[in-house]
Amino acid sequence: MSAITIFSTSIRQDDSGRFCLNDLHHAAGGAAKHKPSEWLRNRHTQALAYELGKAGIPALVSVKGGRAPGVFAVRELVIAYAAWISPAFHVKVLQVFLATTAPVKPLMQRVAPSYMGEAWFAILRHQAGCTMHRALARALQIHESTLSQVLNGSGYYGAGRCSTDRIARRVMRVFCAKQRIHPRQLSLV
Repeated sequence: MSAITIFSTSIRQDDSGRFCLNDLHHAAGGAAKHKPSEWLRNRHTQALAYELGKAGIPALVSVKGGRAPGVFAVRELVIAYAAWISPAFHVKVLQVFLATTAPVKPLMQRVAPSYMGEAWFAILRHQAGCTMHRALARALQIHESTLSQVLNGSGYYGAGRCSTDRIARRVMRVFCAKQRIHPRQLSLV
């Protein structure tokens, strides 16, 4: 990725590609009320950093001391920080980022787990669309959070650290046994 310069200020990046908010603060004029530490106190900022950090590398890192101290953030947080400072600075940062950075895969995208292509999952997804999650979880005798993780491909199930065999058997027993449907009769089309 090429170096980013905003208002003649070079914006440093760490080894993971995050951008230095301290450099952005300097580019915005360096007002005390716009320090990154002030922005980081905001609950919305903390929630945004948490959500963005779920998908991979930490979205926000504070480096104290060393060769390159500062607060480093992913591109989405840089844009949010610029918006917090002022609309004019936000527009400038957006223009620079759109012109100089290559499109990146959004942090929130994940590769779907392989079980999502199986017949039992198609049945589960269909039933989830027709039923309240609480009632569906109760019918399958599993916890609502487990159902949510399986449907969204997240948590231990999405990462492949937890087997879906038990849930697959329950889906087939609860929703296919009543209609006497054999799994080989199912079509995903």
